[in-house]
Formats: sequence, structure tokens, C-alpha cells
Amino acid sequence: MQELVHAVKRYGRPQFVRTDNEAVLVSRLFRFGLWLLGIRQQRIQPGCPWQNGRVERFIGTVKRELARESVADGNELATALQEIRTWYNRERPQRSWRESMCSRHDQAKRERGAILSGSIRRLSGGVCRQSMNMR
Repeated sequence: MQELVHAVKRYGRPQFVRTDNEAVLVSRLFRFGLWLLGIRQQRIQPGCPWQNGRVERFIGTVKRELARESVADGNELATALQEIRTWYNRERPQRSWRESMCSRHDQAKRERGAILSGSIRRLSGGVCRQSMNMR
């Protein structure tokens, strides 16, 4: 609860917090703390992590990056997490940038009157969006 109170002091009070169904996040103490802070809780359905995709992706990224580090104590962990946060927020390629570039690419193709055929389907985001979603 202390971390939540600290985050509210630092960033302001959100209208709601979306969580999964881990025991600590559904506990009476946590729910009471949210109530005292005036924050509603939105819980995802059990077994549906895609309902909180942004957070799940972030946690997965942090876990992968931490696995590359050798962390001996709390101080090293704090340093590693700070470095990961800086990289995640400032240095890694952002999806919105890629979408912006694809949007410009699609617009240029439309302006040139390019004809797309074959198995490529035109979606609202165009060819780039479809190719970005491929694995």
C-alpha cells in the first residue's frame, strides 16, 4: 500500500486501477486502501492476460531484461530497474513511431494510386499494420 500511496502523491490519483486476480490485489486490505484513496478497481477476467496487454507486455519485458543482469542485492536491483525503465521509456523503438511511419507510407502509396492485390488485405491501417502484426 505504501507504494500505491507514494505513486498517488507523485503522479496524482487515477480514477481506476486495472489489476489481475493475484491474491494481494484482491485482498480486503488492498481493496480498502483503494477505497480510502478514492480509486476504483477494474479486474481482468481470470485467465485472460490480454485484457491488460500493455502491463503484461511491460512485465514480460522487465523480466527478460532482468534475466540478462546479475543482481546480487537490493541496491543492484534498484539500479537495474532504473536502467530498464530509462531504456523502456526513452530508448527502445516506440510502437506509435512505427505506426506513424507506416501511416505515411500508406498515404504515399494511395497518392500514387498504387494497386494492391493478391493476399494483402487493406485494413484501416493499411499494409504496414498487417505486416507489423505478423509473428
